[in-house]
Amino acid sequence: MIEIKEIKLPDIQPEASKDLRDRFETLAVEILEAHELRAGSQAGATSPPELINAIEEFLSTFEKLDAEYGDTGAILLDDTTELADYCIRCLAELRNWLDRLELSARTADLDKIIVGSALWAMRHECEVSTPEPVVNALAFTANDAKTRQDLAAVYGLMQGLVQAVPDAVKADLEKSNPQRPWRILLINFAIVAVRTQDMPMMLHAFDTLGKYLPEECPGFFAEAVEQAQRTAFGDDVRGLLQAEQSKWTTRH
Repeated sequence: MIEIKEIKLPDIQPEASKDLRDRFETLAVEILEAHELRAGSQAGATSPPELINAIEEFLSTFEKLDAEYGDTGAILLDDTTELADYCIRCLAELRNWLDRLELSARTADLDKIIVGSALWAMRHECEVSTPEPVVNALAFTANDAKTRQDLAAVYGLMQGLVQAVPDAVKADLEKSNPQRPWRILLINFAIVAVRTQDMPMMLHAFDTLGKYLPEECPGFFAEAVEQAQRTAFGDDVRGLLQAEQSKWTTRH
């Protein structure tokens, strides 16, 4: 029997919070220069300079907290979750500026900062209260993955995000919206697992999808089986997908 395998977050090499801040500051210089050139014709709820100042303060606080409490483990302060959430929200708003500033080529760099900020929250056992920007960033990261090792790292981050999403989001009360972040996260988690072709990873992702979104499983596995016929998957992967399709077709 194949063991269902979870990838623990500590297995993914953490990026030091100082490195995260340094990378953001390098990107921020380019964003500020582009904003200066186009400031006369640009408008937004919060300007890039304001967002950048806030984000730099958040990332500096991450660094200070890591120095005081360590890189992992809960930080027993009341506002740690809010701190990470505000940072992610500001990063998401800044990301919306990139097209207007003709910096869409730097979107992947900002996505890495979003994922890094979420990973900081997860390592300190914080909830990720605004998961949508992280879900989107991980989706783009998965699309850019070149190797199975890259995909395994994205899988681990998605698994951590599944665990970090608040219970109110997991309750999934707005099922009429197919674009809701919780649904997209779980579907993408299963897709990334299939792309790794790692049997234990697939079993864990499929179990997670079935636990939270059983109504999605018949359609997901029907499409996965069809796709597997046109892709260079091994017989064991095709067999697992067909078994899952049969299981969910029988149930429904």
